[in-house]
Amino acid sequence: MTSNPTRTLSSRLRVAGTKLRHLSVGGALVLAINAGRAQAQTTKTYTADNSFFANPETGNMYWFFSTGTSTFLPAVSSISNTLRTQRQQNGVSTVCLTYYLGDYKYEAVPQSVLDRIDADMATLRGLGLKAIPYFHYAYEYDYENPQNWRESEKDATKDIIVQHCAQLKPIWTRNADVLALVAWGIIGP
Repeated sequence: MTSNPTRTLSSRLRVAGTKLRHLSVGGALVLAINAGRAQAQTTKTYTADNSFFANPETGNMYWFFSTGTSTFLPAVSSISNTLRTQRQQNGVSTVCLTYYLGDYKYEAVPQSVLDRIDADMATLRGLGLKAIPYFHYAYEYDYENPQNWRESEKDATKDIIVQHCAQLKPIWTRNADVLALVAWGIIGP
């Protein structure tokens, strides 16, 4: 005895707690669900589409670098038109933002900087983009001659790193929907 694979699949699936009554695949996907005995049947039709679209978690990435000086990155809002164009024309869905914290190796990150990072996340949210913030203290490193690593490019102390993490944690929590991940370049080159 051979069972109908569509019927077998249909009888086992539930959509939002409602039993799926019909499943048909043939160029288009048609779902008919019974939302209840008193309600009429609802049919949704989805047409196949082979065009490229950016996955919000794994699409193309746009890199936004800091200069490694006391000047901070330009606000993300200042390049929002560029990011919008990158999203539309190149499928960019993720932006890597490098935040140079070398100027704060001996002190707390100022509230104005924390507010700016928060504003950057809000701008990316409004553009429908994900963020990979990358925080670092060192900007240049001579991998072939590590003894030449300048004092100004060394990491902050453990206590300062822990303090900075505590300062940034509320930003990460508030913006969890925007963050693809958080990258740390704060220990070592």
